[in-house]
Amino acid sequence: MNHKEIEAALDELKRQKKTQLPADVLEALNKLTVVVPAVMPKGTSPEILKKMLTNPGKDRPLPEGVNPHPCIFENQEGESLLPVFTSEAELKKAKNVPNFPLLLNMDFQSCIHFVQRNPKVTGIVLNAYTHNVIMHLNPNAASGNQEKKVTIEQYHYMMRQRFESSVLPKQLFEQKEAFIQKLANEKGECLKALYDEIYDGEIACPYVEEDFEFMFLNLREDFMVCQITMPAKNLAVKMCPSAIFAWNKTQKKIWYYAIVLSGGQNQAHLFEVYENGKNADLGEAPVQGNEISTVLDLIQGANDDTAES
Repeated sequence: MNHKEIEAALDELKRQKKTQLPADVLEALNKLTVVVPAVMPKGTSPEILKKMLTNPGKDRPLPEGVNPHPCIFENQEGESLLPVFTSEAELKKAKNVPNFPLLLNMDFQSCIHFVQRNPKVTGIVLNAYTHNVIMHLNPNAASGNQEKKVTIEQYHYMMRQRFESSVLPKQLFEQKEAFIQKLANEKGECLKALYDEIYDGEIACPYVEEDFEFMFLNLREDFMVCQITMPAKNLAVKMCPSAIFAWNKTQKKIWYYAIVLSGGQNQAHLFEVYENGKNADLGEAPVQGNEISTVLDLIQGANDDTAES
């Protein structure tokens, strides 16, 4: 889902007078760059402020020494909330609201981490002037006994989605052999440590080292493949019962595939995740036990195509 599709889904949510975000919208937000209003802290030097006023309204990197603070809104219930907008156009739909001095482009996960590191902030308000969807991320900061817009189960869903689709493949693509060696040596301990890094808040990671199973196969001196069986706990639609990666030492190339549940009993699709973060749905997943051979056929086919071209 892109920005417009997410905003259309939020429009429908508002029309139905619902406040809980559907799982697919949460998943899409997890991959989104959003807009956050910000201000400069007191004591910022006039020289820096002058730089910030140069070419207003244009995207540009922050000058050295600039440390903007995200704005915090307070609603009628007295909750402190981080305002997050799916686009600048959504922010500009506000009426009789002064312009913010600074707008930050942030990925949605950074917004979640900001709230988690600031216990006085209750959560996020999404498109405050139009959809006004509140996501409570710090339960202890919420006032009263209001229903939380993001449940514990949904939070686990978001973190697992992020881990399987982004965190794990990013480690493989960026660190390559160094991470593979660490994974081979530490196995579940390595993945548990990665999970603990993204569970940076009030809610604890539900997994332990023994929840992960590994099968490493060294097929040639310069080529190996590994299948990781993911935890059965919290496994649901759009999550991975297993992931497979391959490493060609000569080519310095990583391949990453994931079996993703697609709904219904035993229904799943095979996805490939690329180094640029994009992914492709390769169709119905192979039957259990044939995942590695299917992946090897795909890799061999891709190499044959490359050789022919």
